[in-house]
Amino acid sequence: MYLSQDKNIDKMLDRFCMADAKPLGVPLQPYDKISKEDCPKTQEAITDMLILQLVVHLCMLWLLLDLILPMQ
Repeated sequence: MYLSQDKNIDKMLDRFCMADAKPLGVPLQPYDKISKEDCPKTQEAITDMLILQLVVHLCMLWLLLDLILPMQ
């Protein structure tokens, strides 16, 4: 994945006070290739993938809310 909207990314990092954050790698090696064959093919596998995506998005939302409205 390549992010080409540098100004938008910088603005978002500034907005959430993360402009000085250290970059982290992703759990893939640079030589790993992702292809269409890696996509889930059965309905059960598709459902599992959707549930996983939902959980990841909910966790990101939870962390974002914690940054915006920290618990006292």
